[in-house]
Amino acid sequence: MTQILVGNVYSTLIGIPKHLIPDLDFLLSYSIQGAEFSPAFRKGFFDHRTNEWKKWDGRNHLLSKQNKFLTGLLLTVKSFLQANNIEYSIIEQRSVISFNDTKISYKIPIPQRDYQDRVFAACLANISGIISSCTGSGKSIMICRLLAYANLKTILFVPSID
Repeated sequence: MTQILVGNVYSTLIGIPKHLIPDLDFLLSYSIQGAEFSPAFRKGFFDHRTNEWKKWDGRNHLLSKQNKFLTGLLLTVKSFLQANNIEYSIIEQRSVISFNDTKISYKIPIPQRDYQDRVFAACLANISGIISSCTGSGKSIMICRLLAYANLKTILFVPSID
């Protein structure tokens, strides 16, 4: 049976059938814009570890050779395993964050949009995940609200072009 060792940042697949790894690797990768102009994509490169020429496929792969992936992709991996009728067990290795009983107000004085409330509720319901939202959608506000709820000492740095 396949096992998923779930850590706070990375998770590892153990015992996944080898014939499924290329499909999972493709699912957990994305194309790099402009990769076709890179010499590594067009001509290839010499890998000194294996002493052979290789050609880059123009993708950023989020599944390592040791079958390690970011824990935020856990739901995607579980869906993939279910779609391929692979039985798996999850071994939790995440440390649990204990919240202080004394809560500071996490009510932001800025009116919240419906989707921001849904994201906040989803974050509280799930142990981890990835928030993907477009420019100007209030990601910083959502993060501040979650941090206030968690009541953790945090420095939040939001770089901008301005």
